Amino acid sequence: MHAISLAIVAALAAMVPASAQQEPKSSPLPSQFPLGVEACFGRIYDAAHLRSHPKQLVTGFYLNRDFAPDPNTETEPLSRKDLIDSDGEHNRVIVTAFVRLRNRKGVYSNTFNCGRNDARQIRCGINCDGGQFTARPSGT
Repeated sequence: MHAISLAIVAALAAMVPASAQQEPKSSPLPSQFPLGVEACFGRIYDAAHLRSHPKQLVTGFYLNRDFAPDPNTETEPLSRKDLIDSDGEHNRVIVTAFVRLRNRKGVYSNTFNCGRNDARQIRCGINCDGGQFTARPSGT
């Protein structure tokens, strides 16, 4: 009787679709955004650069990755452990961009979902066509 039960369980387990199996996790930029590691990259453009690029609106930006729960979300925030555990699912990472704009006060920020766009760059976007940017590594 037990041998038949084990055979049935084994047969049912073999029928689990591939989509239900957990795919390996990875980061689109593993050296810059290793999974489960907080990181921050930024750039401030000096006055000389901005004078030579008069149409450039961005005067400074930071890309930040952290795993702190956000108490301001519409739904119950994920715990730090859950945020780290979900990092790299579907080969994507989450970053927050902080941007300062020419002739505007304050810092603008939003959270982006980033994944590999091609062999040299990643694409980061906001759901529902809320904006996007592409990035490519330059050094570390």
